[in-house]
Amino acid sequence: MWRKLYERLREKLWKRYRIELIDDVTMRQSRYLVLKPITVVGAVALLVLGIVLSTAAFVLLTPAFHRLIPGYQDPKKFEAERVEMAQQLTNMEQQIERWSFYIESLRKLAGVTDSLPEFSQDRLDAYRREQTAGGEEALPAAPPPSLPAPAAPAPAPAGSGLPLVRVSRQMPELLSPLEGKVRRGFDPQAGHYGVDIAAPEGSLIRAAAGGYVIVSEYSEANGWVLGIAAPNDLLIFYKHNQRLLKPVGSYAAAGEPVAVIGNTGENSTGPHLHLELWRQGRPVNPADFITFGL
Repeated sequence: MWRKLYERLREKLWKRYRIELIDDVTMRQSRYLVLKPITVVGAVALLVLGIVLSTAAFVLLTPAFHRLIPGYQDPKKFEAERVEMAQQLTNMEQQIERWSFYIESLRKLAGVTDSLPEFSQDRLDAYRREQTAGGEEALPAAPPPSLPAPAAPAPAPAGSGLPLVRVSRQMPELLSPLEGKVRRGFDPQAGHYGVDIAAPEGSLIRAAAGGYVIVSEYSEANGWVLGIAAPNDLLIFYKHNQRLLKPVGSYAAAGEPVAVIGNTGENSTGPHLHLELWRQGRPVNPADFITFGL
């Protein structure tokens, strides 16, 4: 009985069948195909086997799926990884809080208590087009972010009596940010922690030292304020500007244009630059490190 059933099944599986395609309009045979049932069964079996093997390989080679398989991964190892990831997340949150506090401290130091919309690169592009169209000096392209080599320390004048910070490390070489006349000097007793340099409106203000921009915002009291962190814990602030040419996070090389002199802010009485130098949390006299014009 079983033998007859096997022979009958074998006969049907190995029997040749002809599949014809006939044109419905002309009733002519266009194509035909000769198949054996065993061929179709073999092809389907190979297809199913390929799908199963591919799925198994995908699951085994993808670590993310291992946690979804009960008993595949050690629960203790999984818990240890979860605790480690939670600790890393906590450390990142603490780091973000410290940086937020640091940035807020810098903003308060710069006198920035309220801000307008953030700086846009379009501001720099528009100013370059204006300078080029007017036949004036075009702004140069920014060089790669490499810090300048520190220069020899510049000692403060003897007997000055100013509350300068003791220079324990070399100060970077400082350049004059623009050509103009010093209208008011450094007077910390009167709350004037910088120098005021008068120059024609629209003059370019250049970076006194290379560094990264940490403040590029607007303040009601100080107008458009730009702050640069230079090497050796030196912070340089440029206040009362008409325009800012550098966004936060960008690098400004020494001598590169960073702002345009203006008359913005409630504390400004005319076109000038208020330049402040801070080191180790205390103001220093810019005139002790920068040679200004007469």
